[in-house]
Formats: sequence, structure tokens, C-alpha cells
Amino acid sequence: EVDVVVSTKSGVGLSLQFWQSVLQPLWNVVEEHSSEADGWELPNVLITQDAQSVRRFARKVGGSEGKSDGEPTQSRTIVLLSGDGGIVDLINGSSHDEFLEQRHLLLALLPLGTGNALFHTLHKPLWASKDGKTEDASPLSDTPEYRVHGDKRFGMVAQELLRESHPYSARVDVRHPSSSHWETIPGDKHAYVLMTPLSNLERTFTISPASKPLDGKLRLVHFGTIGGERTLDVMMKAYDEGKHIGTKWDDGHEVRYEEVDEVKVTVLEDDERWRKVCIDGTIVDIPKGGELSVRKEEKSGFQVLVDSRV
Repeated sequence: EVDVVVSTKSGVGLSLQFWQSVLQPLWNVVEEHSSEADGWELPNVLITQDAQSVRRFARKVGGSEGKSDGEPTQSRTIVLLSGDGGIVDLINGSSHDEFLEQRHLLLALLPLGTGNALFHTLHKPLWASKDGKTEDASPLSDTPEYRVHGDKRFGMVAQELLRESHPYSARVDVRHPSSSHWETIPGDKHAYVLMTPLSNLERTFTISPASKPLDGKLRLVHFGTIGGERTLDVMMKAYDEGKHIGTKWDDGHEVRYEEVDEVKVTVLEDDERWRKVCIDGTIVDIPKGGELSVRKEEKSGFQVLVDSRV
């Protein structure tokens, strides 16, 4: 069984056009040249109507609503025409129980968002050249006024944050692999705290160069209050195939980079404006004293389609 999810608000809104002008005609051609013996059927198509469409779909195919009196469907492919937000909604809308694991849900990603971090990380070995460099580099918040600018919106937001150069008040605790001990990163002011299993947040922004497709490792990138100019230098080096890693300054500051099992961030900001965090592209408000914890799930119930050469 195949489902096609067309996320109409992803990226700059090209998903529906891509479905109607490219993928649907291709599907029709295949159907015309298939016999009944091939068992080829047209897919179930979901064209999103609002911000909850994908989550409702996820509850249907990967949650309690997908259960039946008989055995659960053993195989289902979901073709996702969206960005990273659609993937997050699909995962978060599912039940994450034993039933989900039995569903064998296979995700086929078509990168029609803006950053497309998961797609670019999974397929980086196929488009990076032998020397590791890429052919284009355009710096990459997710509000309507920025979204219309496509991939340039990330750079625009970064420039605004750099002008502010705000030191975030927080406590950051780290637990390393195979350890029950928690280490607190020195200081209560931080400029950048990122936890990611992905190498690239967009095609040319290599924030975690040691991350490999499907390696299942979570990594932390962190630096303290180094000022706007040095922060911009770090970000530009990330666009130069991750050359920000290992950066150190004479005053003792450095870009911290390591594999972790779990990170906890306790928000200490008085001003509500600075108590916002980005979780997989979704902006979340956390109250003062509230805690954010990031760790790996042992099982997800999803598989992802990648090129056999990865």
C-alpha cells in the first residue's frame, strides 16, 4: 500500500505543483503499462489542508486508528513531498508502541521544504565531490514573513540574531555514551547549543561533519558568548564543509563538539523573548526554570528509503 503526502505549505509551496505536473503523470504512465498481475494500484493521496493534516494522517496509519481486528498491514510506503517539518509531524503523530513497529512503515522523501536536513544528510555521499566540497553555498525561523524568501530566510534570521548577539541564560548538562554521569558545561551564558544526528541542516551547511548517514549517533555543537563577529565567522566556516569544528580563541572560548547520549537545557531567561527553542523546525516556548531534554529513541517504527550506494 502506498500513500502520497503533499505538504502544500512546505518550503515555498511547490509540493502540489510537483505532484500534479511530475509525480502524478509518472504514476499514471506506470499504471497504463502495468497488468493486473503486477498488482499496481494508484496511491492514496493526502493534500494537506492545515497544520494538523499530517499528524491526523499519522494517527491513522501509525497509531491506534490504524489498528484492525485482524493482523496489521505488514508493509506501507509513504511518499512524503515536504520538508523536515512534515517528517517531524509524521513521527510525532504516531503512537510509538509495539503496533507501530509491526507496521513496517517506509518513508520515501522528496525534498520540497527549505532546509531538507534529513534528505541532504542521508544523500550527502552522492552529491559531495571527492574533495568533500559542494558547488553552491548560500546561507540558510520559520515565520510567514521569512518563508517567502526560500532558503535565504535562514541567513536573514541569522543576521538579525547576530546583530542582537544575545547571551542566552541557561544551564547545559551533558551525558556521554555509555555513561550515567552528567557533566555541566561551565558558565550560565551560551550563544549556541545544538543537538543533532544530522551532518547538514541544509545542503551546504555542514554543522556536524563527523555525522554519517544512518549512524544513529547524536552530537552536540556548542559555543559560549563569543560576540557577533566571531559567531558569524563560525557560521561561515560551517558553510565551508564544517571547518568551524576545532575553532579556538586566545581568551579560552572554543567550538565544543562531541558525541552525546543526552543533553538537558534548563532555561534561566527572565525575558520571554529569549525563552524560545527550535525543536525540529518548530518554535517552542519554555518557561523560566523549565527543562528541555534531548536523547535518542531506541526504536522509531519507521524505515527510510535511501540510495543503495549510501
